[in-house]
Amino acid sequence: MTRRISTGIPNLDSAIEGGFPEGSLILLAGTPGTGKTVFGMKFLLHGAVCCGEPGVLISFTEEKKALKENTMNHFKCSPDDFGDIEILDFVAVKEKGLESIMEMIIRSIDTREAKRLVIDSFTAMTTGVDQKVDARILAQVLGKLVKQTRCTTILITETPTGTQEIGMGVEEFVADGVLVLSRRIRDGRTLREVDILKLRGTKIRHPTSLFTLENGFQIFRRFTFKMPDPGKEFKPRPDTEGCFSSGSEDLDRLLGGGWRRGSVNLIEVGPRIDAMALLNLILITALDFVVHGNGFLIFDPFLGNANSVKEYLEPFIGEDRLSRLVRCLEVATPSPKERKKFVMNTEGEEPSEDIRAIFEALKGIGFPDKPTYICISLDAVAGYHNEDTIKSVLTCATERMRRTNGLLVFENLSNFKMMQSVSSLAETHLKLEEMSAAALLCGIKPKTSYHVIEIDTSKGYPDLRLTPIL
Repeated sequence: MTRRISTGIPNLDSAIEGGFPEGSLILLAGTPGTGKTVFGMKFLLHGAVCCGEPGVLISFTEEKKALKENTMNHFKCSPDDFGDIEILDFVAVKEKGLESIMEMIIRSIDTREAKRLVIDSFTAMTTGVDQKVDARILAQVLGKLVKQTRCTTILITETPTGTQEIGMGVEEFVADGVLVLSRRIRDGRTLREVDILKLRGTKIRHPTSLFTLENGFQIFRRFTFKMPDPGKEFKPRPDTEGCFSSGSEDLDRLLGGGWRRGSVNLIEVGPRIDAMALLNLILITALDFVVHGNGFLIFDPFLGNANSVKEYLEPFIGEDRLSRLVRCLEVATPSPKERKKFVMNTEGEEPSEDIRAIFEALKGIGFPDKPTYICISLDAVAGYHNEDTIKSVLTCATERMRRTNGLLVFENLSNFKMMQSVSSLAETHLKLEEMSAAALLCGIKPKTSYHVIEIDTSKGYPDLRLTPIL
């Protein structure tokens, strides 16, 4: 079985069966600014610091001093971390021929007993010597070098902007693996993707993933969520004079401190999004609200039905607080006796009666002097009633929330007909969507960058984490 070399890139090893095959030549392609050098330096630092594997960097694009300074700033590492990494700086070297350069590379690998090699970049290498070099011949020479030294190698190459070509068009044919990094702007926000086009002897189940350069280089997995076995007691985050905490430190930061008291808010939901990503976004705030002794009401029979709400909240708040402080509004669904205290039913026939039932339910939650968090699916309202009903719900719910200084969150799909009207009412407009199997959240109002949602359950309760794509 081929030994695998850990890349040090979070979530990449698990996607490629443990790492790069030992002694393989990996082509890392991308346009300028996509993170190729950062990837290469992470690969070398991880080997030197964590795996006891010395490395060599051949740089044709950045001087040694600047490269080390930029790397230390980006990864928050120290000069000592470079002790097992040799950097050969060929930026200003024009008099060296290809044969001389190759001899220096081999000597450095042998002297260091290097296990990892990064060449940055092949494109610059072909112009960084004193004679013209046939790229095809150079690629073959590098391929033989890798096989001879058994040094796992990343060969960085530039992808011409605006084309689908990879580098100079020859490197990929000698490479054992090809990864392509890309960066694009969507609605004024940065998106980064890595495509694993091939990797010898490896099954690639998910070839495309999002990544970020935030705090290094991190690839994001597909969104997954499994309810944890209750561990430590859930500790609510503190509210402030002007805001309710969302229950997540990262979400509070994105919201500018939390949900504003007395505010109306909108979560726009894109197609294909994992339902559990939306449910966590809604219920993490409910969990924080109820543990603070405040009330929570949800009307989303498609997603937030009584079973899913109970399974999420009860392990952390208990049956008593579920009965006293939570109301789950469903439509024409007989409720089992054991959950009738927190489940309210509407008939789904007469709009005015259903609206009355919603606000009657609010009277039974919590205490007169405690605020309430209400979450309403406008798609559910539209599915059971008509546009006039939606207008009534918007008007009544908004007036009540601003009067009682609570929290109101509407959620609906991106194709909702009255999206603009709801957005104009909302103080905060968030958008949740799926991309490359990851759950993405961004602020439409106010505008924020894209953040990837992940749920950390290591503490025994759900903790919503947001990582910006930068």
